[in-house]
Amino acid sequence: MRYETAIDVTGEGFTWRVPRTGYVLVLKDWDYGFAEALAAGLAPGRRSQLAFEAGPVSAAPDVSRMTREEFGAWLDDTAPEYKPEKIPALHQEFAEVESTTEGALGFVNARGTITRGFVPAFVNDFFAAQQTIREILKFAGRARVAGREVEEVFNRNRAHFALRVAVTREGRLVQKFVPESLFGWMLLQAVREITGWTWRRCEVCSTSFEVNERDDRQARRRFCSSRCRQRHFRDLRKS
Repeated sequence: MRYETAIDVTGEGFTWRVPRTGYVLVLKDWDYGFAEALAAGLAPGRRSQLAFEAGPVSAAPDVSRMTREEFGAWLDDTAPEYKPEKIPALHQEFAEVESTTEGALGFVNARGTITRGFVPAFVNDFFAAQQTIREILKFAGRARVAGREVEEVFNRNRAHFALRVAVTREGRLVQKFVPESLFGWMLLQAVREITGWTWRRCEVCSTSFEVNERDDRQARRRFCSSRCRQRHFRDLRKS
């Protein structure tokens, strides 16, 4: 098994869930530790904030008595899974939602909460994430986007991403830069829009390669290298 140094940042295959019961707004008490408070730009301490809370669902089954397929069916029935990539310009939809509790609740009921983790999904975090996406989309009108500005946004929100390892069809190990939340996925899409740069999987070896969709020639690329392109056409001749 070979290790591939390329990092896949396509976000391909990312899924999210929305409970069929929907969400309601509740007042939550939360004790911000030092790290959490620093990330949120707050002083450590206990706060009461509005948060999104899913309505009650049917009791979770006894997993020890169920097959993986049976548990998956139960989960899909209570909180169906969907692929955000199937919704055109979801990051723009998010940015354009009215920054009110009613607007936020409407989005969350349709698309799910934007964060994942032990911290409740606070409404204030929803508004802060909106400002971040709007900040990035402002770069779209510029002829040149400064890399440091994009880096700063990602570094401020690195908790929404993770590095993992995947195995390609040819047995290569590939690092994957994976969104850990709906906000993380939308952040990737917003950066892709303003820069034109994205990642694709080679149709031959599954290695990720970077292309600029604003360049007509690059936008048509299907293979990571001339070697894979030649291999593809050799295989076509054999078939």
